[in-house]
Amino acid sequence: MKYFYLFSFDFTFFVHPIKCTIEEQLLLNQKINSLVVRLQEPLYLKTGVDNTVLQKRKVDYLILSTRYEGDNIFNMQEFPFFCNAYIAVDNLGTFSNINKYPDFTCEIYQTRNQPFYRGSTLFEKIIKRILSFLK
Repeated sequence: MKYFYLFSFDFTFFVHPIKCTIEEQLLLNQKINSLVVRLQEPLYLKTGVDNTVLQKRKVDYLILSTRYEGDNIFNMQEFPFFCNAYIAVDNLGTFSNINKYPDFTCEIYQTRNQPFYRGSTLFEKIIKRILSFLK
């Protein structure tokens, strides 16, 4: 898969799913499989106290890593694929200045419309995840 669609129902800067192109695979902190992706449309983040619009910050690149242990972002088999997103401090595709904690969480989808028809698939995946923890 060379591209996919990124979306989050929890993140206010996603108006619609955004197409992402995989730029490279890397290990974050020498142990976490991660993807560097270029966004087809930039995200505009609010900065300042309580995310007030003191200054907008354009984001063209993200690092994505798996949200759940045992998932592998290099070999995604189920969708939605849940991931953590990190923003480069300098936004130049160099990710040396990554926060310890993700900037936000999101989901990866195969198609642009898939997030809006995800109900039963998402429910099934959550039930599988809960049952795996109970074993």
